[in-house]
Order: sequence, then C-alpha cells, then structure tokens
Amino acid sequence: MAAHGSPRGSPRVHDLCPSLDSTKSPNDRNSYRLIRLDSGVEALLISSSDENKQKSACACSVQAGSFSDPMKCQGLAHYCEHMVFLGSKRYPGESQFEEFLSENGGESNAYTECEYTCLYFEVNRKALHQALHMFAELLHEPLFTPDASSRELQAIESEFQKKRRSDRVRAETLFASFASQGHPWRIFGWGNLQSLDADPKAQGIDLHAELGEFFRHHYKACRMRLSVFGVESLDSLESAVANAFSVIPPSFGEQLDFASHGLPLHSKDLPRLVRVRPISDGHVLWMSWQLPSQLGHYQSKPASYLSSLIGDEGHGSILSLLKDRGWATDLTAGAGGDNFTNSSNSMIFSVEITLTVNGLTNWTEVATTVFQYLDVLKGDLPSYLYEEKKQMAECSFRFLQEKDPGDMVIDMSERMLPLYKHQADHLLTGPWMYADFREDLVRSILTSLSARGCFFMLMSSSYGRAGGLEPTDATTTSDSQQGDDEARGVDPGFAELAGCKPQVEPYFGTEYWDCRIEDTTLSRWETLNAMEKMHVPPPNQFIATDFSILKQNVEKEEELACRPSIYTGFPSIQRLLPSPQCLEDVRAGLKLWHVPCAAHFKQPRSQVSVKMHSPYYALDANNVRKGVLLELYILCFNDSLNEMLYAAGKARLHCAVSSSPTHGLTIRAGGFSQKLLCLVESTLRARKLEEYATRFDRFQAMHEALLRSYKNEWLKPQVHCSDLRKLLLMPSMPRPAMKEAQLSTCGSEQLMDFAQNFNSEMGCELLVSGNTPKDTFLDWATAVFDGYTLAPQTKVEVDVVQLPVGSATVWMQTAVDTTQSNSAVEIYFQLPGRDAWHWQEDQARVRVLLALLEDVMYESLFDELRTKQQLGYSVGCSLRDSFGVPGLRLRI
Repeated sequence: MAAHGSPRGSPRVHDLCPSLDSTKSPNDRNSYRLIRLDSGVEALLISSSDENKQKSACACSVQAGSFSDPMKCQGLAHYCEHMVFLGSKRYPGESQFEEFLSENGGESNAYTECEYTCLYFEVNRKALHQALHMFAELLHEPLFTPDASSRELQAIESEFQKKRRSDRVRAETLFASFASQGHPWRIFGWGNLQSLDADPKAQGIDLHAELGEFFRHHYKACRMRLSVFGVESLDSLESAVANAFSVIPPSFGEQLDFASHGLPLHSKDLPRLVRVRPISDGHVLWMSWQLPSQLGHYQSKPASYLSSLIGDEGHGSILSLLKDRGWATDLTAGAGGDNFTNSSNSMIFSVEITLTVNGLTNWTEVATTVFQYLDVLKGDLPSYLYEEKKQMAECSFRFLQEKDPGDMVIDMSERMLPLYKHQADHLLTGPWMYADFREDLVRSILTSLSARGCFFMLMSSSYGRAGGLEPTDATTTSDSQQGDDEARGVDPGFAELAGCKPQVEPYFGTEYWDCRIEDTTLSRWETLNAMEKMHVPPPNQFIATDFSILKQNVEKEEELACRPSIYTGFPSIQRLLPSPQCLEDVRAGLKLWHVPCAAHFKQPRSQVSVKMHSPYYALDANNVRKGVLLELYILCFNDSLNEMLYAAGKARLHCAVSSSPTHGLTIRAGGFSQKLLCLVESTLRARKLEEYATRFDRFQAMHEALLRSYKNEWLKPQVHCSDLRKLLLMPSMPRPAMKEAQLSTCGSEQLMDFAQNFNSEMGCELLVSGNTPKDTFLDWATAVFDGYTLAPQTKVEVDVVQLPVGSATVWMQTAVDTTQSNSAVEIYFQLPGRDAWHWQEDQARVRVLLALLEDVMYESLFDELRTKQQLGYSVGCSLRDSFGVPGLRLRI
C-alpha cells in the first residue's frame, strides 16, 4: 500500500489499490484512484477527461443506519440524516449549502438504510472544490440548532404520513415486527413525532442531546466512504479531497457489524401465515424465507441465479402456469436491492405473486405451484443458464454505458462499505462478476426454501380496507373508492376468522390476523411432485453474438459552424446526436427515419421507435369506451408478448407497447443491435391478439387488473391533484369512475372487435438510431410492412383550454380516501400555447427559459415551503407540456 503526500502539500494519503484503473471496462473513459486519508476516510476518486461534462458529484456513505437507533429514540438515524444538511459551524446558514449548490446548477439529497446513511450532491464542475469544503464541514460540525431541530421533526412526520399510505412499506414493517426480541429488525427506522418527540419526552429524554451523541458516536472518519467525480486530474481531485476532509478528526474505531444478531425470525415461529388489510384494492401473496447473509458471495451470485429461475416468465415457468389458470398477473422472485432484505445478518428471499380473485380463492394451490417448481430445480440446475448470465454480464461490462455522475458516486460509495465485502480490486467489476458456478451454494439456498421455513403473507382487500373501508356492491358508484366486492369472502380460510378482531401493528396501524396453516397442507407441500408442464428455461435465442460497431458519424464542419446562430443569445455546444434523416421513396403511409451512429458512443446498441396511427381510433378519439378498449388492448398485447419479452430482457433487449392519445399505439425497443429488429418484427406480428379469442382466463385476469387500476387511480392525493389540473386543461379526459363503468361492460368479444378494427389499416412511422445501418433498416422495414394495409398518418389534436388571463381558477376536491391525513396542492401557470408563436422557431427558447426559471426557483421554494414553513414533505416545481401548451407547476 503506497503512502505519499498530495502534490499540493495536503495531508498524506494512502493508495489502497494501485492497479484499480486496470480493472475498468474497456468502454470506460474515466480514471480511478482509491485512497485513504490519514484520518481514516476512504475515498474513490473518479476523473473524467471529457470536457463536455458539466457536472461533478460527491457521495458519502456513513456506516450508521436505522439498525443503530437507540430503542428510546427510534428513527434517530433518519432524523440525523435530515439535520446534517442544515448548516455547519463554519457555514452557519441553514440553507447555505443548498443555496450554493443551486447557484451553481446543483442539488443534494440523502437517504437512510438499515446499516448506513448516504448523503450526496451534484454541482457544476467549477464549484466542486468549494462544495467539497462545505460538505466536509457539514459532516464535521453540523449546527443542529434547536429551531431547525424542532421544524425538521415535522418533515420526518410528513414523510412518515406519506409512507403510511404505502401497502409495500406497511407490509415490510409488519413483517419486521415478527422478528425476535432484541433484533435490530424490530427498530422503527422511519421515525415519527411519536417515536422521536412524544415517547422521549415521556421518558425524560433530551432528543437534542441524543442527536448530538448519535452524530459524535457514528459520523467518524473510519466509517466514511467517499466517492468523488470531477472533470479534472486524479491528482487535483486527491488534493481537493485531502484538503477538504482534513477537518474530520482521525478515528480508527471498530467497524459496525450486525452479523452477530443472526437471522431475524426464530425457527419455532415458522411457518407462519398472516392475512393483512391493505389500503388499495388488490390481492398479493408473499412467500418469504430467511437465509444467512449472501453479501460475501458477490463473485458467484447464487441467489441471483436462483431468482432468475424462480422468477422466469417464459413457457413452463411458475408465472406462465398461473396465468394460464387465471390465478395471477405478475410474479417476482429474489431479494430486493435494499439493505433491509440484504443485510449483514440475513437475506430475505421472497416470491411475490399478484393474484386475481380466482387466485385468491386458490391461494394454497398457487403456493403448491411454487413448491412444485422448487422440486424441479432440486433435480435440474442447468449450468448453461449460469453461463448465459455470465455472458450477458461480461457484455454489459465490456460495453458499459455511461452513468449520470450522481448515480455513479452513490453506487461506488455504497459498494466501498465493509458491509458489501468487495475486495478493493473488485470495486469496478463486482456487480458484473460471475465466477465459477457454485452449485453447492445454490442447493444450500434451495434447501432453505421449504414449506416449514416460509413466512406467508396474504394482503387482500377482500378482508376489508385500511381505515375501515369495507368492500361494497359492484353496482354502486362508491365501488371505485372502497370496493373489492367481487373478492369478498372468496378466501375460504378467512371465513374461519369471522368475528375475530384484527391485531394492529403499532406504527403504521396495519390490521392483520396471525393465522395457522393446517399440518395436512404443510405435509402436502412437502411431498409434491413436479408437473409435467414445468421446466427450466431453454437456451436464450436472443443473446447477441455479433458486437461489431459501425463506422461512426462525424458532423460536417459547415453544420458545426452554422449552429451557434440558430438561437441568438444562447450558447451552442457540440451536438451529441447526428440529425435524423428521413428516408425517401418509401410506400405511402410508411415514414422511416434513421439516425446514424454517433461518433462518441461506440456502442453496439440501437433504439427503435414505432408510431402506429390508426384511422379507426382517430375517428372518435375522445370516446371514453374506445379509450378504455385501447388501454385493455395494450394490456393484453403486452401480456401476449410477455414470455418472449422476458427472454429478450435477459439478453439486454427491451421492448414495450404503450397507448398514445395522439395516434393510438407506440412501440419502443432498444438494446444490442444484432437481434433488435427481429424482436420488433415479432412484436408487430402479435398485434392482432388472436390467442385472446380462446384464452378466456388470461383475458379475465387482464380485465380484472385494469379494473383494479381504475379503482386505485385516485387513492394517492398527489395523483388525484395532478389529474384535476389535467381535467381543467383537457375537460374531455375521462375520470376513473367513467372508465371503470365502461370497462365493466367490455368483454372478450368487444376486445377482439376493437383489435380487428384498430389494426385494419395503419399509418406507420419508424425511427431507428444507433448501431443499425440505414440500408439494413430500409430493407427490413420494406419487407415487414409489405403485407400491411397502410393509410395516411392521422394525428389526433388534443384540445387544451386556454385559462383566462388576469384571474385565477381554483378547484378543491375531497380526497377519495377520506381516512388519510395527506393532502396535495398544485399551482399551475399556463403560457400561451402552440398557436401563439411560430412554434418550430420559438418552442426551444420557451422551454429553455422555463427550465431556467425552474432551476432558479427550486431551492428558494423548497427552503421556504418545506424547510421553514413545513407545509409538506414533497415540495417542488417543474415544467409541464400539455400537448404543446407549456406551463409551470408548483406542487406540495
């Protein structure tokens, strides 16, 4: 380990991995250096030589999270994270750091995990050194003024109230409440006024003193992992970091490690079945198992391999079989990317299944299907699937795509933590490493995925709704607010709980029933044989083998020379993408655009966008029923593609079909170029939905999912509030209740009629950019659309109301969920619309000015409304474009 002085005479630093730069991706143009300051702070320096980069960034991960909260002040780590940014001894202004960042095109944020806290900022590159000094002072001597401390408690409470309406957060907190006494899982890490104010006061505890003690004990140099990105040399970055962070006192204390706490749940408490009342309409089954921590296995990733098998969505998979029976619409498997499910003491491996009403009735059979598939895996763990994951990881690393500086420093500072056990020379390669296939580790996990070691959680609105909302009859209009009437009583096991009061989780108020699973059911799950239809995925046909890169396009000098005069007064920078070229002499009704490969990307990737203009849709685009049928059609279209697109996704190809109010249908695809056009062609072939004429269970599941989305659409006040603004501007936009009423009368016959009419003739517009030759694209498009009945492209003009000048329009509405305490406010300023200017000439200028106004306003708005007045947790402003009419939105 080399030790040396910084070139500018700053304190000594130690180079922890001199060979680090040699491990980076061939496509990575950054340079790296891993150092440790004499104080104990470790820092990864990332130097970019790209002069076009405007931003620098820094992140600091501190080994102190909610697991470190004292029981007498739960939520203290989260509270400390909020307080750190509010002024330091050297820079005492409460918003001084934020104002400096805002004045220099930057911003900051932070979040608290179970075992660490991450604080980060972005700033214009010329202001990086000063920002580092200010940031280091915040981490050294934050003020924690009593006034700010009191106000920030309200921000913690606002954040808690927002999360309190999240079914996922409620489920996670309830799950954690079953942990053994004394295990850090039981700590209420979110914090609220009760845990941070009322409870400490009742015990005579000084919260302000506890905050100071927590900071002094945990925010030490030896527990800080810093990552800094800058457009300057490594020596310059090293000097800046060493000088700025020299204020942090040296410390070489013991690193935090919660591994000794062991698994969170006692084996005697498993298996367990918990039935839960949600806030939203819906039915979800979670099957969760606790495993020893897997963080040390990052080189072989056995849990990732297993999750890709259990979570597979192709033919013969769990989800495919459940969909065929009409029991489920979605399934995910594995551990989340958060520190709660991946900690130093355990990994939580879960299978999450979104059920239909029939799936809820047959939930034990749904679980049976999962255990049957696990039995398949116990006999067949194909190494070729591991090799495919390894191959795709190597390709992704070889052609690594550039990350935003902020995201990059966050990822790297987290990866440096001792928690994640990465060797120094694996910091740049760890996420893409797949060493030898460790079948022994995979089988060890499989052994743990037993029926008697499983925690089952059923969350269903058939048990009632949080806050006392009960299921109502399908014929009433209040069903959109309260109902999952069709599911009432369909879980046979819930009938046994009739008259039993639910238990209540103390922090989020989640109502639940702790139930037992019959021994006969458990015994059946333990002695299952796999179904014949079940099998592991076959070799993936979408994996690319040709990564040739086309000759790059270089913009001509005359094009570069004329560009600065386009908009007087605005600086001009080198264009990142070449100009699109419209290919002439193509069939009427078919327009093709091609964007050549950009000179600096050097990627074997392409992007494809397809707009399909349907004259049938355009004829009466404001018809609510037609709009609902379009949404149902898109949902079923994506479902019919799911098995193919899942395999494509594993090969780093993506494709999605979406609806558009202006033309009908959009397909967007991207990824490695070699097989991308084949994927788009297969997608286009499936658009008529022939299979849905005979697969009623699949149709019924999609119909139910869409109906449920309409019921839940306005449950969140911020969504409801945004939609009210849109309704003011576009009165023809249908409300959820209107869409729900129309959908309830749409069956499979109506869907098939719509699909036929919608696809009878089309106007098609395609754009391809990236590593696809123009001639290849032209030949492909000509062949693919040869059999199409093409029509002129018909764009639907959406009417936008011009708000009266000189007066204000106010619309107030009660929240759909009247039991919640959250509210939302939007203030919208409309600018003259597309008819007021020569649009092609002026729209860029207007957008730039609005974006500039947004940047100038944001920090002052946040400081006044969020930090000082504490009007809400989420505060901001943003540019809105309503079909060509620009505006500015302020939201709380």
